[in-house]
Amino acid sequence: MRPRLFFRNAINEGLPVVELAGGTDMIQKGDTLGIDFEKGLLHHKGKSYPFPALPKEVLAILNDGGLIPHVRKLLGKKE
Repeated sequence: MRPRLFFRNAINEGLPVVELAGGTDMIQKGDTLGIDFEKGLLHHKGKSYPFPALPKEVLAILNDGGLIPHVRKLLGKKE
């Protein structure tokens, strides 16, 4: 699966995605992370690592729980 397709599918399902080069090398099981999606910063063990910030439209989809709930909200429909 192409990375952009994976990213879009994850957002549509309401799953936030972070693209961080080398991120899996530094993060260990049990680590606590802080993630600021608006600023594009991941905080880990006192350091900050930049990643592409999520656009406000994508954040709105995530905050609404995915694409379908987001569209229902925009259309004023209940689930």
